[in-house]
Amino acid sequence: MVRIHTDLSRVPISVAPDPATTGTSLGVTDANAAYLPDTYPYWAVLVPTGVGATRDNSEVVKVTGGSSNAGTTTLIIVRAQGVPVTVAKTVTTSFDIYEANSAEVQLVIATGAEINTGTENAKTVTPKAIADSILKNYPRGFLLNGKIVPSVASNNLTVALKGLDGNDPSATNPVYVRIGDTIRSITAALSVTCNAGTNWFNNGATGHATYSRDYFVYLGYNATDGVVIGFSTIPYVEKYSQFSATSTNDKYCAISTITNAAATDAYENIGRFSATLSAGDGYTWSVPTFDTSNLIQRPILYTQAMSFVFSIATSDVEITSQNGQFIINGRHCYVTHDFNITNTGTKGNLVWNLPITGLPLSSQYDSIGQGHTNDGEKGIWVCFNGDSGLSVYMTKADGTAFSTGAVTLSSWTGVYLI
Repeated sequence: MVRIHTDLSRVPISVAPDPATTGTSLGVTDANAAYLPDTYPYWAVLVPTGVGATRDNSEVVKVTGGSSNAGTTTLIIVRAQGVPVTVAKTVTTSFDIYEANSAEVQLVIATGAEINTGTENAKTVTPKAIADSILKNYPRGFLLNGKIVPSVASNNLTVALKGLDGNDPSATNPVYVRIGDTIRSITAALSVTCNAGTNWFNNGATGHATYSRDYFVYLGYNATDGVVIGFSTIPYVEKYSQFSATSTNDKYCAISTITNAAATDAYENIGRFSATLSAGDGYTWSVPTFDTSNLIQRPILYTQAMSFVFSIATSDVEITSQNGQFIINGRHCYVTHDFNITNTGTKGNLVWNLPITGLPLSSQYDSIGQGHTNDGEKGIWVCFNGDSGLSVYMTKADGTAFSTGAVTLSSWTGVYLI
């Protein structure tokens, strides 16, 4: 039977590291090795015999392998581990070793500190041990000891990652996240700011401006920049290349640093928040009072219902009133639109813009919705207007023109890929 974890497993060191402070192996008797895990790697504590472990007298190490010979099991170790890292000790045969995992893990989650029970057979739990033994089983994108904090100062929007205590991440207040299949630790302040004065994400344009919009927060990683934070209007991204790099594009992502960004850099959706960008050259930001509906502290793939003012590209058509809403869910945008128009000429079709750029499937005849008009209860057919995915072409199903010089009451619903 493979021993992944063990209980009450403090055993004496029979062969000390050589040199005592830098040696990368130590020995325990085979009999005592039976009380330690034989699945590697695992985290362990080296502590003087007969006393409780503290940061002053003990050292956290990573045990990466082990082998038995002539009654002694030699363990290969990486010295001076832990968060924050412990100092290498002068380890002799007057030291014990035990595995650094415990059922008392919830205390470390709350405090981000080591646990010391002061008893000889106790185990020590470190934040790093938790990250390796628990977060490896977490779904991607979930935070440990972390939360999203959006704020506005001088009309500029900042999205920061904080510890659960509200302070910046640090060596003693680390935030952990699984990005791809690797656990990453954030131990320094991390934020991104979008200053006023730019039509970010095109959300200051007609149709979006002054309306609350939902933004999805991401953490990404590359070996040079480390962990980065960003936010975007789209929820489905898994790698950097899926974002637009143009700040006014509706699929842009504002990222803390892209100096060394590569197309394949992994990104994880970690939550969502609401914010509003004003119209006009000022393009100032504001945020609501946050609650559990407009600030979500977990990976999420859908927005709230958001209002949108559809603009019509067809000439000689006056819109007297309208009510448009949309929801983004994964790679789909769901649209509902009721409108009254006065048609001052005979029109066989209408062209409306869309709240977010779509992905036409094959041609301009890809149907994305249907509706009706009170002009004899005629059906309406809605498809992409060409292959740009920016607007839709609306026509009556029977091929007749919209009414001339009369108020037409119409509505349509649709769904399309984004």
